[in-house]
Amino acid sequence: MPPRSLLILLIISAVSVCTSAQELSNYARVEVRAGEQLDIPVVSTKFPEFLKYPEHGTASKFKYGYESVFRIRYSAMVDFVGLDTIIYQTERTIGGRPVPHFEGFIVQVRNMLATDDYYALSLDQQAIGLQVLANDESNLGDMVISELTYTSSGNAQITSDGQMITFTPEHAGFVSIRYLACSGSDCAAADVLIRVDDKQLEPKGDTLKYVIERDGEITTLVGPGFAEPSSAYYLGTLTKLKNQVFHYRPRQGFTGSEVLKFQQLYEGEKILHIVAIEVVDPFESNGWNHEDRFYTEVGNAVEFSVSQNDLGGDISAIFEDELQGHLVNLDNGRFRFQPNPGFSGQTAFTYESCDDGRCDLAEVLLTVHNYVPLYNEVLWFTTKNGLLRVDYDIPIDEYAFEILSGPSNGTAEISPDGKSITYSPFSGFTGTDALVLRYCCMDDQDCQVIYTQVLVQDIEIIENCYDCVWPGDHNNDGMVDVQDAVVLATNLGFTGPARDHLDDTPFWFGELGHDWPQSFAYGTENLKYADGNGDGMVTLSDLEAINQYYEFAHGLVATPPSPIHATTLNLDLLTPEVQPGEWAIVEVSLGSPSAQVDAMLGLNFSFEVSGRYVDSSSVQFNISKNGIFTPLNSVVAWAKSPRDGRIDVGIGKTDREPITGHGVLGEIRFIVEEDLNGFRSLKDLLDIPISITRIGLLGISGDIASLPTVRQRISLAMKQPATNISLYPNPTGNLIHLTQPIGAYEIFDLQGTRILTGNLTSQSFGSIDVSNLATGIYMLRIKKINGESALLKFEVVH
Repeated sequence: MPPRSLLILLIISAVSVCTSAQELSNYARVEVRAGEQLDIPVVSTKFPEFLKYPEHGTASKFKYGYESVFRIRYSAMVDFVGLDTIIYQTERTIGGRPVPHFEGFIVQVRNMLATDDYYALSLDQQAIGLQVLANDESNLGDMVISELTYTSSGNAQITSDGQMITFTPEHAGFVSIRYLACSGSDCAAADVLIRVDDKQLEPKGDTLKYVIERDGEITTLVGPGFAEPSSAYYLGTLTKLKNQVFHYRPRQGFTGSEVLKFQQLYEGEKILHIVAIEVVDPFESNGWNHEDRFYTEVGNAVEFSVSQNDLGGDISAIFEDELQGHLVNLDNGRFRFQPNPGFSGQTAFTYESCDDGRCDLAEVLLTVHNYVPLYNEVLWFTTKNGLLRVDYDIPIDEYAFEILSGPSNGTAEISPDGKSITYSPFSGFTGTDALVLRYCCMDDQDCQVIYTQVLVQDIEIIENCYDCVWPGDHNNDGMVDVQDAVVLATNLGFTGPARDHLDDTPFWFGELGHDWPQSFAYGTENLKYADGNGDGMVTLSDLEAINQYYEFAHGLVATPPSPIHATTLNLDLLTPEVQPGEWAIVEVSLGSPSAQVDAMLGLNFSFEVSGRYVDSSSVQFNISKNGIFTPLNSVVAWAKSPRDGRIDVGIGKTDREPITGHGVLGEIRFIVEEDLNGFRSLKDLLDIPISITRIGLLGISGDIASLPTVRQRISLAMKQPATNISLYPNPTGNLIHLTQPIGAYEIFDLQGTRILTGNLTSQSFGSIDVSNLATGIYMLRIKKINGESALLKFEVVH
């Protein structure tokens, strides 16, 4: 498997970055340094026509006489850093006639550009110097490597002068390292991809698969000893950069498949290393119309226009076969939708727009959801004499809060529209306060009570801020939870302005933080929120803020809606038979062949197990090495057990390349034990309840979707550990004798209550007096002198 699928131009949703009313379904991403220019190839039979000019730079069009493609030149302003957008119309000949097409780029303008690096190493190499700054660029002067934000395996260190990374591999395979190159306070991130081969092993064939966009490029790493293919068998350009490292660029404007066959002879056998490349057109699905999203409450109608963000075209047809509700066409692109009674979730219809010889389909996604708070118990934090304002920011209107029980040590108010809560502690008060809220949607049709504790901390903050950064709340949804770990993983490597942060403080409060330049953030509105420790860099060290402030809140988290194409998490018991002290293992998988996940960047869930015969402190999660989140060198998996019997798991893609399909996530493990008193049930089959709740799926659009809760019971067959010790007589009325020497012993009744304890180490073959026990059945737990234990049943009869 390759270290990752290299997408040079990333297709993204442009809802948050395109300020024009006209939008495209798919854009491509490019980067350029501030003050410099970038030429973008365009496939068209005539000069492209600009539909949206950039706001922070200039765009022009031209054509080299010897080329068959046109070009657009984007020139970035010297003093601008952030995102800019270009949309233009092209023309292609299809079926002998000209047909309009639509393309667009989102340009990331930076002061620094860091470029990925590729190395092929042998397993026996030590402390190899990687000169990763050689292909990086900066407008701000000399660069240094400031931090390694992620290392998938091996030992990677920055040299003392900050100019190189030294790396020693641990094992063969692919390794990913993400580093930050900085010049002054400005930084940029890039990846180092390393192939490590054990040259003591025989060469093996392999297949690497890549998907790149038109006019993109890849760098691939092949095994040692493989010869490059003849240029007669592919259309693009293949260049050997160094040993085992090759760069491929497709022919300009080409889309389709390329196969590169590297080969070597080993002991008379031809071995192939195949690189399969799919070159796709990122703009193929762009048309006159653009996908839309609208929101309403359960049971409530909504009116909307689908044409405001379209490029043109007249609506010619509407398809609503699977729509969960009634749709009325009000003409001129306006519709009225009434959801079916009781329906909650996402549904959609499709409309067709036609003009100038082409027709296009676009989906309108309708979310019917009441957005009740996810947690009914929360712990808010504020400071002495400070004001805590909670704005419940959700995309519907018919909801309101009310106070059922006010605080004792402060005041709480609901805004006139019912959508915000403000808490103010009494002057000088510190300690814990409490209030009870009720959230209702659609005039009390859907209500939830929220029990809120407020911890007023003994620190006074003079300067309050509205859009504060609360350390650890990386998605700024009002609470530090496992979803923040997913957001962190998918945004590793970004940088921005640092903020004042009190290290090692016992207090938690909102910190003033300047917005970071607009960038390709996933799951958070601004990347400043993902910087947990305030150092101006999103790195794995920001996980510590999540760990330190876990389940701290400054607001209320809304329950995400279910996706339109729902999938589920599945739980399968892998250890149907266990004995006390052994691990019970439950496999967690996502989806099925008929219910696959689409364009997923991350996932989070809470697993809970309870029962008399579970060591609730032992719950663990191990990500699968061959599951849906592969390759593992591009994944961060983080788990937290906030209380016994529960583990919260978050998994995110560090390479930000979406996953589509189904597969295994990993394994949940917990120890099956005797109960707290050391007594195990006489049952041969244990019935243990397990559940997975609060399942969130992070998509490529940055939205979180909620998957259905999974609750089930697993049956574990209990097997007794083998023992050659026995007791007699049984039943007995006086003494029981043991056939081997033992050490300590304990006797329990059938309710698990300890009745008697003792130690027989001074006797060669012990006898235990049970004459004072009432008639009944008992369990004898013994510990042999060699440390082994056994559980025996006996009966007392008087």
